[in-house]
Amino acid sequence: MSAEGQLYNVALFIPSQTPSTSGGLHPPHADLALEYLDIVSSLRTPTPPSGIKGHLFKLLRPALSRETDLRHALGELRGSNLAPYYEVVREMKRRMDSDTEAARGRDAEVEGVKRIRHSAVQTLASVTTAG
Repeated sequence: MSAEGQLYNVALFIPSQTPSTSGGLHPPHADLALEYLDIVSSLRTPTPPSGIKGHLFKLLRPALSRETDLRHALGELRGSNLAPYYEVVREMKRRMDSDTEAARGRDAEVEGVKRIRHSAVQTLASVTTAG
């Protein structure tokens, strides 16, 4: 059952690198969101705005808890005009690129565990306990 996880990290099963997945399994989520909007805009059939917002919320989830103004802006979008969606995602990209540049050279591991930055897609993980 990989479908739900793949909504959060569409790079899970990518066999080779593409321009938007040059970050490996954790490419920049804003790049993937822009690619998603390009795909939606190229479709002949309309995509419901609720579907667009749902996908963008999942892709951008790692940073939306930090960038609450963009989370609010995305939540307020209505209609099928893609321009406002592009605006929100481009602003997210600008902020994430700035954060990534500011963090360059800092240790990406904490106590031997690789830290995935909030600017990268991340698979949604749920923890269950036995018992």
